[in-house]
Amino acid sequence: MALDTLQRSPKHVLLLHVRAINAAWLEDIVQAFNQNGWTFINSDTAYQDPLYKIQPQILPAGESIVWTIAKIYGI
Repeated sequence: MALDTLQRSPKHVLLLHVRAINAAWLEDIVQAFNQNGWTFINSDTAYQDPLYKIQPQILPAGESIVWTIAKIYGI
């Protein structure tokens, strides 16, 4: 969706809640992302992406900022 909406891949942010199931699967999740070419950066670096400076005038209703922008532009 980010590629269709922004024509680029922004710095993504992965929110993980403190739960036993997340801890149990975290290593597998990190490995899967790494195997697909993703690299991990800290949140300060991620939030430097211009995407996070956009302040849409609609509520995201729990969805991502990319989803919100796609909805605004009818994508």
